[in-house]
Amino acid sequence: MTQATIDTFNLGLRLQAAKNYDKALQLLQMAADNGYALALHRLGDTFLFAMGVEKNDTKAFSYYNRAAGIGIISSSYSVNKCQHSVDSVADVALPIFPATSSA
Repeated sequence: MTQATIDTFNLGLRLQAAKNYDKALQLLQMAADNGYALALHRLGDTFLFAMGVEKNDTKAFSYYNRAAGIGIISSSYSVNKCQHSVDSVADVALPIFPATSSA
C-alpha cells in the first residue's frame, strides 16, 4: 500500500469527523479504489450508520464483505451484524452452507 493511499484515507477520516462528508466520501472511495481494506470497512460504516449519506444496508454489506475478503477481521463481524435483506444474505450464504436434505 502506498503512503499516498494511506494519507488519503487518513484525511478522509479527519474530514468525516469534521462533518465534511462529501469530501470525506470522495477520499475514502479513492483509498478503497486503490485497494485499501480499511477504507472499504469505513465505507461500510459510512453507509450502515448514515454518516453524511442515506443509510444503505446493501452498500454497507457490500463494502464490509469486500474488506472481509481481504482479511479485515472486524469486517467479517460487521458482515454478520449488518441488517441486510434475506435474499441478499442467502445469495452469499448458500455457496458456503449448501442446503441439506432431511431424511
